[in-house]
Amino acid sequence: MENTCKKGNCPEWKLHGDHCSNYVENWWTPKEPNSAPILIQDCAKVRTIFLLQDILIRLEGFQQAQEEQRNINTDLVNTMTEAITIIQENPDASLNIALKAGGKNPVGRLQAENNQ
Repeated sequence: MENTCKKGNCPEWKLHGDHCSNYVENWWTPKEPNSAPILIQDCAKVRTIFLLQDILIRLEGFQQAQEEQRNINTDLVNTMTEAITIIQENPDASLNIALKAGGKNPVGRLQAENNQ
């Protein structure tokens, strides 16, 4: 974490002398054990933009994961619908469900065998 306030180059500091309405000080503690807290001197406007970028990246990752899960669920619902249809048409049939690589979700292709 680095300081985002540039006191020497900031027009607000030059305008108001020794203070700026956007200036914020925060203490940041690194994750490493026994690390000393670090004083971060931030410009609220700049830090807000950095945080928004971080949130956007996380949101895009979340959306991608959600879409992948939706696709898996769609495959599963289609497979289960097909299985129910086969069983309704032939109650004595047995079903073999093939799994995709990794074994987590069905391919969506069922083989019905008549047990008569």
